[in-house]
Amino acid sequence: MSETNKDLLLTNSMLSFLRAGYYGQITFQSVLAQLNSTFAKDESLQSANKAMDKIDSWLEDLSKNLPIFSHSWTKPETFEGIKAFEFLSDLKTDLSQTIKAIEIALANKDLEHNKEATNLLIAGIARTASVRVVFLDSVALFFSRVGLKEQADLAKSQMAEANEYLQVSKIIFETFNTKKEIEPELLKNS
Repeated sequence: MSETNKDLLLTNSMLSFLRAGYYGQITFQSVLAQLNSTFAKDESLQSANKAMDKIDSWLEDLSKNLPIFSHSWTKPETFEGIKAFEFLSDLKTDLSQTIKAIEIALANKDLEHNKEATNLLIAGIARTASVRVVFLDSVALFFSRVGLKEQADLAKSQMAEANEYLQVSKIIFETFNTKKEIEPELLKNS
């Protein structure tokens, strides 16, 4: 593989990860907002949308063979590379906080009477589903664009299962995003 192709692959790997991660953050915050959760944070949603705008512009540059990373670097050497690592750090912080909140929700023995814990779990499911779909889509698109058919086909082959999981997450969201009373059996621990 040529040096340029290695740089493109490295850049795409990082940008696909960031894009999926921030898309997941947007999904998480949007679901929480629609469920009227106290955990919904407008500022988190706004900063994730700004990050997505920049990541999408880098992906557009990448489609013109303009990577923001080089595999020969030991640390980012450009403004764009440094900014991407800042996004990665911010995403890590968000994920750490989210994981802690979801762990507490998972430990709750009385989901029937704790709507906020239920909201966090629903949003967490939606987040993981959307992250997987967006990541696979980004990877498949890149591999198709650079002519790596086998890798593109592998990513595409996983899309059906990822989309199925996304549909399940939507059903779960719709079930709990109603104004009617939820069946208590849906919330009881076995």
